[in-house]
Amino acid sequence: MADVTVVMPQLGETVTEGVVGTWLKKPGDKVEKYESLVEVITDKVTAEVPAPVSGVLKEILVQEGETVKVNTSIATMTSDVAEPATVGAGESAGVGTSVELPPAAADSSPSESVSGKAGYEATAPMDDVEKSDGKSNGQSGAATAQLLDEKEVNRRYAPAVRRIAQEHNIDLRTAQIPGTGGNARVTKEDILAYVATQPGGTGAAAPPPKLAEPPKPTAPPAQPAEQGLAFPMGGSLAPSTPAPAAAPPPQPTAPASPSQPLAAAGASETPVPLTPMRKAIAEHMVRSVQTSPHAWTLVEIDMTNIWKYRAAHKEEFKQREGIELTFFPFFCKAVVDSLHQYPYMNATWRDGQVVLLNQINIGVAVDIPDGLIVPVIKGADGLSIAGIARNVVDLASRARTNKLKLDDIQGGTITVNNPGAFGSIMSMPIINQPQAAIITMEQIVPRALVIDGMIAIRYMMYSCLSFDHRILDGGVAGRFLQTVKKWLEGYGSAGNSLY
Repeated sequence: MADVTVVMPQLGETVTEGVVGTWLKKPGDKVEKYESLVEVITDKVTAEVPAPVSGVLKEILVQEGETVKVNTSIATMTSDVAEPATVGAGESAGVGTSVELPPAAADSSPSESVSGKAGYEATAPMDDVEKSDGKSNGQSGAATAQLLDEKEVNRRYAPAVRRIAQEHNIDLRTAQIPGTGGNARVTKEDILAYVATQPGGTGAAAPPPKLAEPPKPTAPPAQPAEQGLAFPMGGSLAPSTPAPAAAPPPQPTAPASPSQPLAAAGASETPVPLTPMRKAIAEHMVRSVQTSPHAWTLVEIDMTNIWKYRAAHKEEFKQREGIELTFFPFFCKAVVDSLHQYPYMNATWRDGQVVLLNQINIGVAVDIPDGLIVPVIKGADGLSIAGIARNVVDLASRARTNKLKLDDIQGGTITVNNPGAFGSIMSMPIINQPQAAIITMEQIVPRALVIDGMIAIRYMMYSCLSFDHRILDGGVAGRFLQTVKKWLEGYGSAGNSLY
């Protein structure tokens, strides 16, 4: 028997602290190795941290809702076997594992991936999604890893999966392990189930694997079908630079849901304790307004041609892709193509100067139950409208099921928002730092207009743009919006294609 200290993991190279969200076990509980122990929340991602050893949770050192620095001791466990006194970065089961990631907008991919459960599931980067035409990258996790070198195996499989494979002498390059995670990736349950099927396998004692088929990306059920995915107004989460250190709450109590406010009887006001995500959003929005001198403009766009084009092709697209064809990917494509003509829209302010960003990575704001997150479509200028549509649905689906990896929410160069899904016709969004601009797609509304002396019904939409006045002036921003407008109004007249 030995005591093992569990520390706050570093979920990303730029992450310096984390919030203990929910303890999934209580002192005295028996915990199996790799079983989820605690939910940790950072300004980048929410992840369930697995137990580094099998044993008993002895003591909780950091209470729910408290913010602590990376590598701070948060709990102690009594191990069934002799283990190191402290499980830190790079050691057991992904607890405290250092995830090597590039800075925002860097042209590289992470060496490790973080999903809804830290160290549990590895998912493919977005370029793999596009190459596979939006479909599964294989019938099993092993199909994608076969004949890969050690570096590639390390990139595709989470630390917990690799550790179990090593303990049972399983070669991930050749083993045929069915994957039930996102994009048919191999999870901890999958490899334990595989171990149990091998001669002399000992995986039977592990929790039974979830054999449900990987969820197919579907448009969120609560969104209006004609407008596309619902992305909320205002700013966005997941900044590309670390958020300022947050002071710990005065009392180490669990964050309360907004639907369960704490109030004294008869009080005229009801204080609502902030959830960790709401606190991160608040800090990021305040920092954005204090950092960038915001300027705002808008343009009116005639969407009639795209309305008709979509109506003519949406059924064929749904049969072919299995997802709805909304207006949002058309709008994203118009923004992407226009950025090539106005590179200062795809820039950032750094060290007192403007830095032009060579990649075009579109952030899409997604409304989730706990707040707001902005996953990123990497290399959006290399995607067709269909490719953007697949990526948007995939990212939104994984955001709402807590299966995003850290790389999915880093590196955005401009944000596209869709408040029109909520019926908004005009909004003033807050810039997602450290980007130069955020652009919105508002509600498409049929209106009577006078065209060539005759009254006609046209489908009209406003597009609003907030931009950093340190980087851009109104002339550049206005011409950029006019280019977006011309792209959208002219679509369908020049043999355009979804692919």
